[in-house]
Amino acid sequence: MSHTRPEAVGRRRREATLRELLDAGIVIGGARKVQLTREKAKKLYEAHRGPTNFHNLMRMG
Repeated sequence: MSHTRPEAVGRRRREATLRELLDAGIVIGGARKVQLTREKAKKLYEAHRGPTNFHNLMRMG
């Protein structure tokens, strides 16, 4: 879950997602929540640059 979108990390959704992963048998060795600057987010999502995807990933809430 190191690359998540903002709507996926609200408390309830984060807990539900974590529960789904654990129920599926996925072992999580460590996790942390970070808030990226716009520039760091652009760098992170650069691999997804395309005609539709990149714009949606970078939209500001």
